[in-house]
Amino acid sequence: GGAVLLNGAPVTPEVLEAQLAAAKARDPKMSVAIKGDARAQYASVIAVIDLCNRLGVNMGLVTARIGN
Repeated sequence: GGAVLLNGAPVTPEVLEAQLAAAKARDPKMSVAIKGDARAQYASVIAVIDLCNRLGVNMGLVTARIGN
């Protein structure tokens, strides 16, 4: 599987949704950086992207630099 982390702490999808919704309520312009490590399951990354889209949260994907 693999864990979904929010600020470094593992969270369930339900907790992630609640935390993102609360953060957006506090700051409608907030954004999320999504970073999947090499072992991340693609489906887990897509689930987080879908959640952000559903909540209307701005997001971006963090990728490793080529050549590092």
